[in-house]
Amino acid sequence: MSTELQRMGATKAFFNAFADRTIGYSLKHVISLIFFDHMITVVTDFTQMFIQFKEHVNLAEPKGGTSLYDALDKGIELLKELKK
Repeated sequence: MSTELQRMGATKAFFNAFADRTIGYSLKHVISLIFFDHMITVVTDFTQMFIQFKEHVNLAEPKGGTSLYDALDKGIELLKELKK
């Protein structure tokens, strides 16, 4: 199995475990999901709908390209909007 697919599997497992614990303990978190490769895509705005979040995470596939810093900038922008 390629390293890229192993990382994607580990990422999916981490976020699924996080979502399951959040749901199980009735924690009041909000989350947003941003996919990034050669472009930035906001998949979900901030929500408490962890089931929907898990579905999107499980459908994620590596596509190449890594606009990580652009994705982080977008996340910061969204957090600032949420804080208002």
